[in-house]
Amino acid sequence: LVICGGLAWTTPQAPDMKSLAMKFLNRGKHVAAICGGTLALARGGVLNTVRHTSNDIGFLADNSSTYTGQSHYIDVPGAVADQNVITAAGTAPVHFSAAVFRAAGVDEKMVNGFTAMLAGEHAA
Repeated sequence: LVICGGLAWTTPQAPDMKSLAMKFLNRGKHVAAICGGTLALARGGVLNTVRHTSNDIGFLADNSSTYTGQSHYIDVPGAVADQNVITAAGTAPVHFSAAVFRAAGVDEKMVNGFTAMLAGEHAA
């Protein structure tokens, strides 16, 4: 399950993803969220017991009354994967994609080729 980012997650109309996320996790599947999508996992309590990241710890704490996972928050520029949960800030789409590809079983050589290709833009 991949939950895309965006500002819609900060609105009252944002869907409750807890049931769907837990269904995936309870079946041993991966759940991944980037940017604003991490708020959906915070609101569902998914991030309360796993290492995770997001746009900012305040983003999660200020927008979710059910988020108590501050001690598991890791402030890093890339993705964090823990217990089948993958999270990333909106500024880390390549790292996020690579983590999702790894979780899906894509060969590491292919993942490295993907990240190297996209990193070329920032080499200059």
